[in-house]
Amino acid sequence: MLAAIPVIPISSISLVLRGYFQGKQNMIPTAVSQLIEQIVRMALVVVMTISFLSHGVEYATAGAVASIIFGEAAGLLYILWQYRKGSKKTAALLLRKPFLQGVSAHSASLRQLIHVALPVTMSRIIGSIAYVLEPMLVPLALVMAGFTTANATGLYGQFAGMAVPLLTFPTFLTYSLSVSLVPAVAEAAFQNNAPLVHRRIYQSMRITLVIGAPCTVLLTVFAEPLCGLIYGEQFHEVGYLLKQMAPFSVFLFFQAPLAAALQGLDYAQVVFRNTLIGAIVKTAAMFLFTAQPSFGIY
Repeated sequence: MLAAIPVIPISSISLVLRGYFQGKQNMIPTAVSQLIEQIVRMALVVVMTISFLSHGVEYATAGAVASIIFGEAAGLLYILWQYRKGSKKTAALLLRKPFLQGVSAHSASLRQLIHVALPVTMSRIIGSIAYVLEPMLVPLALVMAGFTTANATGLYGQFAGMAVPLLTFPTFLTYSLSVSLVPAVAEAAFQNNAPLVHRRIYQSMRITLVIGAPCTVLLTVFAEPLCGLIYGEQFHEVGYLLKQMAPFSVFLFFQAPLAAALQGLDYAQVVFRNTLIGAIVKTAAMFLFTAQPSFGIY
């Protein structure tokens, strides 16, 4: 945990710069920085883990964490370089304005930024809290349903560590769409171009449906063979879990683009409200139903 602390400031600065380029609808620096980050991380994690393994498991783990830090730093250096290339033009434009006008503009921008960022941040916090509570409540509910602690832990591991990752894997496509949708919708809304706003949102919904519908069908029909191929036949329960959840995965695909559209239209508070309601309902329902012996984790 201590070894991972340096990741926080590096990742925070990197996310701000990525958001800057995404706001300008320039996705290339973000994509390249993430690619560099992953390449450096994967290259170093093997080397550093093997190098420190002779000193003990703790040092090997610290070496693996250090590879994450170096990967984040490499991605940050690239995107910082890209920002520095374009910052001279931005600085020149700012210097042309009178000082007081610039201060006033910055104050207005800060207020607007807080107005948008606060509900988005609160939505992320709510999601993180729900994510932390889930591995504590679900095994407890399974024990209340009559499972042993070992079986409850194993079942939750199959659910959260095997079935859910397969269920959410295709959502990276719609997440990428949502990243580009926020500035596109915000730009059209700023121009008071309602037809363009509607067109961009409808286009994103159609693309999401084209992606989500086939993935939902494939995950439902081939859930058990897919899990058997990836995890082995000894984890046949994972296929059953995935088959039960897959028909509802289509809603996951629409979640990110719809949230992005609302944020682009300056309705981030609506996203926060719905995230809060969804987290409460999900956590309560998951605990109450899982604690029933007739339901369990299935």
